[in-house]
Amino acid sequence: MQKLRLDTWQSIAIVLSVLWAIGASLYTMNSFERDAKLMSERMYDDRGVHRSGTGEDCYHTMRQTHHVQMVLGRKQAAARAFLPIPLGWMAIWLVNRIVLWIRRGFQPAS
Repeated sequence: MQKLRLDTWQSIAIVLSVLWAIGASLYTMNSFERDAKLMSERMYDDRGVHRSGTGEDCYHTMRQTHHVQMVLGRKQAAARAFLPIPLGWMAIWLVNRIVLWIRRGFQPAS
């Protein structure tokens, strides 16, 4: 069985891809957590000021708003973490092919 060997650039790209996926997902989840907390607190305060429900009802609405925002945040974190990776790999491959094509054009004819 032949052993799979990666060159240095491929190894660097894999490490950067993993770091990007982890960092982008953590950043996005933290951002959505902060926004969900602010939005749910604002919802709770608005309902309390307008006295549009009991305290229990306001708290339930606040928790529900927070939950919905966090569900959206998880989906957004996955998209921000994983979608740029294949797009980046394709862009790098395309640039590599163009550079090789240009270099071949400047080689003397045999």
